[in-house]
Amino acid sequence: MPWRFSWQSLASPPDTLVKGAAHLAGTVGYVLVHGGGHDSRCWAPLLPHLNGATLAVDLPGRGDKAGDLATLRIHDLVNSAAADLDAFDRAERVVLIGHSLAGTLIPEIASRRPDRVAHLVFLSCFVPAEGQTVADETTPLLRVVRRGMTLHPARPVTI
Repeated sequence: MPWRFSWQSLASPPDTLVKGAAHLAGTVGYVLVHGGGHDSRCWAPLLPHLNGATLAVDLPGRGDKAGDLATLRIHDLVNSAAADLDAFDRAERVVLIGHSLAGTLIPEIASRRPDRVAHLVFLSCFVPAEGQTVADETTPLLRVVRRGMTLHPARPVTI
């Protein structure tokens, strides 16, 4: 199924997400995919606003999910989140919500599970253009800082 994108400003994200999914038929839940520097706990403020079964996943190397951040690749993150979606049996279909780095993950997850994903929500996400990378979307200073953090995650970066 081809995905149709409609962009809107989310002045009030919780209410907009709930109202935006109201038209979906059947048992619809939510699967929340956090960004690169977070874990599933980042979704705690949103959870009370969602009507329906909800799963906030932890990507590998975050929260309680094992993974070596130095060796993980995008496909590892997609595989993990897709497996969590497969195991989530409290809803027939889901609204797949991604934040930040998850903007690069949720389209692939949806393409692998079109029967399960009813809607995609990109919440302040990286959505690189065709042929671009997340690194291409960041400022030069941020690329230097992130490279330093990746090479030496235990050492603070001083600018």
